[in-house]
Amino acid sequence: MATVEDVRWLGSSLERSYEVFVRGRLKFRVGSIVYVAFSLDETEMGFGFPKEERAALVASTPEKFHLPRESEMRFNWVESSLAELDPVEACEFVVDAWRLCVPKKVSAAYDLTHPDGPGTGPSRDRAGERAGERGRAMILAKELDPRLITVRRGGTLTDADHHLLALWAATCAEHVLPLFEAECPDDPRPREAIEAARAWTRGELKMMEARALGGHAMGAARPLSGAARNAAYAAGQAGVVAHVAAHDLGAAAYAIKAVRDAAPPGEAVEAGRRECHWQRAQLPEPVRDLVLDDQRIRNDICWSVFDR
Repeated sequence: MATVEDVRWLGSSLERSYEVFVRGRLKFRVGSIVYVAFSLDETEMGFGFPKEERAALVASTPEKFHLPRESEMRFNWVESSLAELDPVEACEFVVDAWRLCVPKKVSAAYDLTHPDGPGTGPSRDRAGERAGERGRAMILAKELDPRLITVRRGGTLTDADHHLLALWAATCAEHVLPLFEAECPDDPRPREAIEAARAWTRGELKMMEARALGGHAMGAARPLSGAARNAAYAAGQAGVVAHVAAHDLGAAAYAIKAVRDAAPPGEAVEAGRRECHWQRAQLPEPVRDLVLDDQRIRNDICWSVFDR
């Protein structure tokens, strides 16, 4: 559940952004453009969103998103229920709305200094640094490798290789999915996230749709523990590779953690090692060297699951 305070810090910290109150309602602006607005009771958050993608977003999770009123349908805008949003997800939607209002060079500069996204703000980070829970302080390095940043964002990663990373992440997550489904057979969210990753590579889903389904899978993980929890997180990480390619190691690392948790006493380390070797055998050749080198670099922030 997100609140206004979870995202308010962004209104004054994003470049060119500032807060205003209009008839008692808090809004974020860039210049004269409103890109986020909250209802008077602070239960709803409207934000800038491409109108050509809006119907698909609302259809995917109608309990979370809804269309704006008729007079605002011509704008790039969508409404959401804060109670249904995760704080990280809410922050990411705010940043994406801000991107619609600023020059590309400003957005690109933000990406270079925030490769792992906005997070949840200083107060939450100090309050718990639950990095493993959010898959952020762990998994993603403070400075993202330019090889894992797409060409359009100033890196060197091609779309073809980005797709291969997403497919590999989906394979890693799917391999441990039975550990989740054995405990939660009626919850489709992790499987949907894995399928979303693949659908995105085929051009059947927008990046933001795949990312949203990845977030839902991580929502499925939160109330759980052990192997089922980590298997759901692996699926969630696979779903968000479309947004940030470096989450590919998140899918792999959580999958290894799931296998370790499911192993008999005394066999966890060896079981994890076997899973890691299996994952490496599935690597597409064009990205194999990149992933193996990235595992070496990020092993320490991936619970050291990629030890050889």
